[in-house]
Amino acid sequence: MKKRHEYVSPTLDLMAKKIFSLPDVTAKFIREVLDLPVESVEILEGDQIHEQGFLGDLPFETSVDVRARLDSGVEVIIEIQVLKQEYFLNRFHYYLANQLVENVQRKRKKGATHSMYQELEPVYGIAILERSIFPHLDSPVNVYEMRHTVDGTPLYSPRKDGVAHNMLKVAFLELDKYNESRDTELNAHWRQWLEFFGNRPFSHQPDQVIEQAESLLIPSNWTREEKK
Repeated sequence: MKKRHEYVSPTLDLMAKKIFSLPDVTAKFIREVLDLPVESVEILEGDQIHEQGFLGDLPFETSVDVRARLDSGVEVIIEIQVLKQEYFLNRFHYYLANQLVENVQRKRKKGATHSMYQELEPVYGIAILERSIFPHLDSPVNVYEMRHTVDGTPLYSPRKDGVAHNMLKVAFLELDKYNESRDTELNAHWRQWLEFFGNRPFSHQPDQVIEQAESLLIPSNWTREEKK
């Protein structure tokens, strides 16, 4: 497979965090992958120190690659997985659930126990995977959300302000599955992100936001510390 950049990958930890440190890039990525009306995002700290012990450790810490809060209040965790991990889905599910619990605990500490549920926003997730974990699915992009098993009605979280969101929404981008000649019917936005993070030549001229992210991968734009 021909690569756009021979010596660096967009999924490299340092590069991925630089890319998603740009609010415009992160907003566009979430908007197009999860099909959400995102206008702006706030990049949040991805580390969580947990007060309750786990496996004998007190406290213990988890870290996600990117955590962003949308202008709607919904939070989105973006996780990049380079190596194939057998139980990645379990770990990803834990990250989402854990963040939801952390948000509740934060409200409780502020004394907002009477309103913590009516103000609680969902936590969504996007996983960028270099190695596929759904061999039975042909599409390199798969999005899931909570819906009724018979009529497909979405399950929304009711809120006092009347703004409701699906209780859970997650997306998986499997970079090694993407085939430019085969996946011609794929959403054009998805194709662009698969090509960008898959380090593949662009099949179409990337838009301005993608070009902004692409510029971060050019060595001449790196700091001395980044080059080192």
